[in-house]
Amino acid sequence: MVFYPEDADGSMSQLWHGSKWLNDMPDDMATPMIIHPVTGEHYFVGEICQCKDGSLFIPTRWFTKKDQGMWAKGMSVTETEVIS
Repeated sequence: MVFYPEDADGSMSQLWHGSKWLNDMPDDMATPMIIHPVTGEHYFVGEICQCKDGSLFIPTRWFTKKDQGMWAKGMSVTETEVIS
C-alpha cells in the first residue's frame, strides 16, 4: 500500500503519481506524519521542525520524489520583531 503521493517528475504510471494526491487533496486528508528512518523521530504536519541547515519549517504535506526519498511541502518560518 502507498500512503504518500509521489512527485514522479511528470511521469504518471500509478494513481499516487497524480496531481490530485500531491496538490489538490485537502491537507487534513493526507498522511499526517512520517517517522525518520534513522532516528525514529516523528514529524507531524502543522508542527514546527528544524531543518538540517538550522532553518525552521512547518510541513503541510508529506510526499516522495522519484529516487530522492521523502520531502515536504509547507511554510518557512522567519523571525520578526513584534510591534506593539
